Amino acid sequence: MSWMQEDGLQILKGVLFGNFHVTAKNACAYGLRKMRGRMKKMALEVLEQGLKHRDSSTKQVCRNALQLLGHKVPGGAAPRRQTGKKTRIREISHESRPRTGMRT
Repeated sequence: MSWMQEDGLQILKGVLFGNFHVTAKNACAYGLRKMRGRMKKMALEVLEQGLKHRDSSTKQVCRNALQLLGHKVPGGAAPRRQTGKKTRIREISHESRPRTGMRT
């Protein structure tokens, strides 16, 4: 049974550090957070290794997972969202629209 857990840990580690979508990495982090017994320490080590990874999505996923576990995580550069062009609200002139009222 223990070899199955070790294989599972290797699979999760491979996806977390591989070139996969952030959704898959989040699923791996969930699996690592839910590890129990002697595998929990190994899973925490994997999450801590992820903080040093070159991929920003891996770093962010590992940072969030460790915070959920209640570990102190050194503050890094928070991901900045790109601000899109703000749409301007304009006044609509009522004079330019044809009047469509209910006339009897």
